[in-house]
Amino acid sequence: MTDNVSIDEPSGVIRAFDVHTGKLVWNWDSGNPDDTTPLAEGKTYTRNSPNMWSMFAVDEKLGMLYLPMGNQMPDQYGGDRT
Repeated sequence: MTDNVSIDEPSGVIRAFDVHTGKLVWNWDSGNPDDTTPLAEGKTYTRNSPNMWSMFAVDEKLGMLYLPMGNQMPDQYGGDRT
């Protein structure tokens, strides 16, 4: 059952900023995962992509972030399952 029928939500893109300058360094859009460069003017991120809901973990040795992701829209209500 679709509970809120919203099918045009903003992107859940994840962005990284330089701590000293505030400049956008990279972004990760689950709808376009292979391109992490900041978007060119006039471009948009994938609509309805899931966002990150909690704290992330980092493995500095591997250079990886582990991100707990939410659901893509529309969300589904499963409370009446048996």
